[in-house]
Parts: sequence; structure tokens; C-alpha cells
Amino acid sequence: MIGFQESQAHDGLRKPATGGTNAPRSTPSLHALHNQPDVAYTSSRMAVNRTEVAEERRVPEARAAPRAFTAAALLAGLVVSAVMVARAQVGGDQLHILSRGWLLAARGVLVHVGTPTSAGGDAPGDFTGLLVGAPLLVWMDYRATAVPVVLFHLAAWLLLDGLLRRTVGARERVLFLVLYWLNPWRLYFSGHVWDPNYLFLFGALHAVTAYASRERPRFWPSFLHVLAIGLAFQLHASASVLLIASALLVWRRYLHPSWAGVTVAAAVLAASLVPWALLALHDPAILPGHKGFPLRGLVANLLVPRGPLLLLRYASFALPGRMTDFDFTSTLGAGVDAWLGRPLHDLVDVVVGPLSLVLPGLGQLWFWRTHGGQLARQSVPRASGRSWLIGYTAWTLVAAVVSFAVSPTTVMMWQALIVLHAAVIPVACPMYRRGGWKALTASMGHDHPMLHDLKIDRTATVTIDPSVTWWPDVLPRN
Repeated sequence: MIGFQESQAHDGLRKPATGGTNAPRSTPSLHALHNQPDVAYTSSRMAVNRTEVAEERRVPEARAAPRAFTAAALLAGLVVSAVMVARAQVGGDQLHILSRGWLLAARGVLVHVGTPTSAGGDAPGDFTGLLVGAPLLVWMDYRATAVPVVLFHLAAWLLLDGLLRRTVGARERVLFLVLYWLNPWRLYFSGHVWDPNYLFLFGALHAVTAYASRERPRFWPSFLHVLAIGLAFQLHASASVLLIASALLVWRRYLHPSWAGVTVAAAVLAASLVPWALLALHDPAILPGHKGFPLRGLVANLLVPRGPLLLLRYASFALPGRMTDFDFTSTLGAGVDAWLGRPLHDLVDVVVGPLSLVLPGLGQLWFWRTHGGQLARQSVPRASGRSWLIGYTAWTLVAAVVSFAVSPTTVMMWQALIVLHAAVIPVACPMYRRGGWKALTASMGHDHPMLHDLKIDRTATVTIDPSVTWWPDVLPRN
């Protein structure tokens, strides 16, 4: 687990020194950080730390994550994602998204609303259309829209690894690499176009910019922090987790925002929503939130805490049915699929999945028993890198649970993907027709040029059925 044990990461508390000079950095023990918040470091302890720093400088590779393993793991994850992109399929949600990008790339029409939400209405703003339409200007193929998803995931890991490099040791970073980058949940959501799939980058930006403002207000980190939350909201309503997390971090003094940066970012976001707001004045039906009721998530979780269990599942092989609906008919034949597909599903669903929950369960139990009480009793005006990461993780997980509770819909599997990194930290520090998962399908009432322009008709399983009345919401019928 990412046990936050004493390591060679020297991003310790900075203590003011007399005489106008800065005292040397020190790395207090975890016990000292959380049980003696105003601990006075002795000269002998600082001497030990200076010795450790000197040893680090002599042997810099001691802190570096094994480069060969890191490169191999990154490459493996990218290869899996590339195969997924190459063999990706489309369903109804994908057609909603692709129609916005196709309208921009093929007809020059920018749609000022996002995709339909589970609570009714549409996501606000035109960010979805821009994000999906831009790659189609380069490659008019529906799979082109998944390439930014892979790049967003790679950028998310790079940002998070950079944050961990400043806060934890090399072994913890390697464990995070395995549990995050090679995570089956992340891999599954990295290889096709869907609104929640983009959110991994915005979750990482939220963490990195919060860390940059942990000691004092800074304009650009605060600007990017608010911008990340606002743009994520234009993609998917699950960005509410980030908004709640930021409020909790400010309250507990783990985040010191620059109100100038916040104001400028809010103004930029407001300006980007003007076209959407004008549309909403004429058509209130596009406003999200028509379905469900507030606190439905809390009511639905009274008997089975589905939301907290979901956070455990994110670090395990306890996968949703869509991800274990195997189908090997296209590559190995129906005979092989009969004795391989369903048994493999049962193996993952009944045996591997539940057993894999033990590790994240123990990790979360250890994490909250060790840090929960102290975090609830005190705020940290200037936390060291390690103690800040502990606080950030805890309050972000709390924010996810609050988001589950206030949600107007039942808890969905995608609802906290935006903070998957926080779900795996305590443990560390069927979209595809690829001979493994059953192909996703969709039906439309009649043919449309978009299906040919994006080459959906060549490799995806979209059928034309005149009896079908469903149609992508913004796509013209000719």
C-alpha cells in the first residue's frame, strides 16, 4: 500500500528560523506529523535529515522509480489502450457525442450544449463539441475521437507521478503506477469516447494545482484549479466531486486559493457559457436536473452503501458486468466461446473480483484508522508534502461520498472516476470488438452521412432499423 511510511522524500515542513534565514528542510515521522502538529525539531533530528539528504545526493537513483519497469508498464498500458481504440465500438452515448464532433468537423456547426445527462437535460457549454470535433478535423474516423482520451490519461499519470515524486518514495510511486496506470477500470475507460473518460486529466489537474497552493495563494494554480473544475462540468456532472473536494480543502486549510485567480477563471468560464445560457432562455428543457430528486443517492444507499463500495472497487478487479461480458465468438468460434466466455465471466465476477477487494479494503481500513481521527480534529495551515497528500486523499474521498449522497440519481459506476487516483492512493501511497468483450451495438431509424464519414459503418455494429425511433439528440436527420 502507499503506506505513507518514512521515506527518502524530503518535502518536509518548513519551519521559520530566527535571523531572517530559512531553516533546513526536515522530514518528520508520520507519528510526529499527525500527533504533534507544532513539533519542534531537535538539532540531532535535523542532523540526521541532513545526512539523509547528503546520501540522496550521492546516490540519486535511490529515489528514482525503476526506469525500466516504469517504461515497460507505461508501454503496456498504452498498447492495451491502442488496441481498444483500434477496435472500439459505438452505442447510443457515443453517437450523441460523435454527432456533436461531426457537426463541427463536417458542417462547421458548433453545438452549444453537451451530451444528455442522467438527471435530464444536457451538460452545459460547447466544450464537448470542440473536444470531439478537433481530432475529426485531422482524421475523419470515429476512432480519432478516442486518441485524445488516451493522451489525457497519459497526461494525468504524468501529473500525478510528478506530485508523488515530491511527496512519497520510489516504491510507493511504483505501486501507484501499477494500481493506477494498469488499473483495469482506467484501462477500460481509456480506449473509447465517452464523457467520463476525459475526466481523469481534470482530476489530476485538481490535485496538482491544489498542491501548488498548499502553503500560500498563487494566481496561476488557482486559475487552473477553477478552470479544470469548470471545464470538467461541461463534460460531465460528476465533476461535482471536485467542487465539493475544493470546498473541503479550503475549509481544512489544505488549499489556499488566490481569489484573483478564482475570479478570472470564473469570468472565463462564464464567458464560455454565454451561448449556452442564451439557448437555455429559449429552451429550458436543456437545463440539467429534470429527473430524480435531491439526496436520492443517500436514500438508495441506506441499506447497501453502494457509493463507498464503489471507491473500494476502483482499486480492484470487482468490475461491472459490462466489463466482464466476454465474447470470443468472432476470434475463437462459438464452440470455444461456449466453454470460455461464460466461465471466464463467472471466474472474474464471483471469485477474482470479491477476493481482490481484500487489499483495498485493508488499505482503506488502515488509512482511516491511522489518519481519520486526527484529520477530523484539526486543520493544517502549512502541511508538508506527505501530510498534505494524506489530507488531500481523505477529504477528496469524503467529497466523493457527499457527492454520492446528494446525487439526484442512483450511484453509477462512473460517478467517481474523476478521483480514481484518490481511491487507489490508500492502497498504493463492453465497448470493444477485439475478441474478448462482447461488442456494443446501436440501432438508428435510417442511414445518415455521419455513419459513412466517420467510418462507423465499416467496423462498428450500428444497424439501421426503420422501426427504431431513437436518434442522437443534436444530429439532423439528413
